[in-house]
This record gives sequence, structure tokens and C-alpha cells, in this order.
Amino acid sequence: MFALRFKAIEDFDPVRGKFRSFAILCMKRHLFSIIKASSQQKRRVLNESLSLDADRSEGGELSLSNLITKDTMSMVEKLEKAEVTTITKQRLLSKLSRLEQEVFKMYIQQYPYDEIAEALEKIFPSKKFSKKSVDNALVRCRFKAQEMSDDADLFGEK
Repeated sequence: MFALRFKAIEDFDPVRGKFRSFAILCMKRHLFSIIKASSQQKRRVLNESLSLDADRSEGGELSLSNLITKDTMSMVEKLEKAEVTTITKQRLLSKLSRLEQEVFKMYIQQYPYDEIAEALEKIFPSKKFSKKSVDNALVRCRFKAQEMSDDADLFGEK
């Protein structure tokens, strides 16, 4: 129908022949184009994908959408998670040096390393900071966070 409506009707020239033969030619070419395009490697994912709603069993109860778990948390769970995150951040910040705290805070706010270095030079005017010094401070933060996590595993807090 697409080939008939948008190709044959719009492009037909009565001087060149009959409409019927032109319309058939347009439809054949359109079908060939669709078949050729669907077999291309760049469309392989779309052609081989499965619908989430398609039935996968004889009983009609098994579909991929039924198998996928829904990760919806209740409001209480969200509040508990936020509280645990806040407490964990506070515990981590208490273990970090002042420099590491400043780097960590700016990193969490997604500042780029060069902007963190510039801000650190304003906070600590007697020192010079580079991207490498920012990265080193973040490595130390990660190490201390990992130590905290390992300690929590030992005491069964996790």
C-alpha cells in the first residue's frame, strides 16, 4: 500500500505507459528493497529480537515480561536506602583527610578533574594541584571506602 500510495500514484506519468504496469513495478521494487534492507547485518538485532509479550509456552502463561522482575521499591525502602547512604557517606568522610573530603565532595557533584584541581588551589592556596593529584586523592578515598566495606563484612553490618 505504501508503494502504491507514495510511489505509483505520485510518480505516474501517463505518457510513459499504463498505470497498472507502473504500479506493479513500483510495488515489486518496494518489496525487494524491504527484503534487502531486512537482511542487512545492521538490522540483525531488530530482526532476531524477541517480543517481551510473546508467549513462550504451550499454556500461555510464560512470557519474558512475566519473567523479568520489577525492581520497584516501597517508600519505606527508599527512605531506608537513603538513610543508609547518608550514614555511609558520613562515616567515610570522617575517615578521610580534609583534602580527600574536598575532592570526594566535588567528585560526587561530577566536577571534572581540572575544575577540582582549580578549586583545591583556592582552598589550599599554598599548594599546587594537578589532575594527577586529584586522581591520587580519589584512589585513597576508594581504598578507605573499600576498607570500610571489608570491616562491615567482618562485623556482619552489610
